[in-house]
Amino acid sequence: MKKFNLKNYPKLKFKINKELDKKMCFNFLGAKAGGIDFGAAIIKDHPSLEKLNELNIEEKISLINKYVDNYYFKYRQVLNRFLKKFKTEWQSVEDQFYLETNKIFKDYPWPKGLYICYLSIFDCGPRFLENKTFQVFYRHSYGLKFLAFHEMLHFIFYDYLEKKFAKEIANISTEKIWVLSEVFNNIIFSTPEFIKLTEKKPYFYPEHIEITRKLSLIWTQTNNINLFLKNCFSSYSSFFK
Repeated sequence: MKKFNLKNYPKLKFKINKELDKKMCFNFLGAKAGGIDFGAAIIKDHPSLEKLNELNIEEKISLINKYVDNYYFKYRQVLNRFLKKFKTEWQSVEDQFYLETNKIFKDYPWPKGLYICYLSIFDCGPRFLENKTFQVFYRHSYGLKFLAFHEMLHFIFYDYLEKKFAKEIANISTEKIWVLSEVFNNIIFSTPEFIKLTEKKPYFYPEHIEITRKLSLIWTQTNNINLFLKNCFSSYSSFFK
């Protein structure tokens, strides 16, 4: 393995993007995945938005825009404080995160991208593979380290999968690939190394618990990213159809 040098790894930046929050709030209102209702989570944290479900598209956009503008104005000092806190937390663990990730992916280079973590007032946590950016809910109980690791791991996993296993995933749906990526994160975040780093045990999408249990056995037997993926696609080919 090559000598580890942090300069060769992405420099994650932290920013506030109010307009992105508006867009994601609208996009996730009716979204459900893996047994989680993202729209319900938005309303739970922001009960003033409950009436959104009764409005047409134009009215929804108008209400969301006004609400987010007001929230960012009212809590601007709080949000800026969390932004600084997130930067500090990341800097304290980034080298160890990259070191552990490097062990898993065997010196595989990180894909190019913006690598920006946007603070969010909504508990949705979208990540954007095309430019390597993501959002983190600033009041999430799991904190910045766990959430940032989670999204960053997605970036290198997806790139690795597309470059190394293009043939195997050619006919697999985007949804099934997403499930695999989430399950892989569950497995890695259950290892002693990552539990020590995040100081948290992973939380699973409710609908992914059983497949995580099955694929965890493969990781335990192989402890190798290539063998793991090969065995996933061969042993559970019916799942990925």
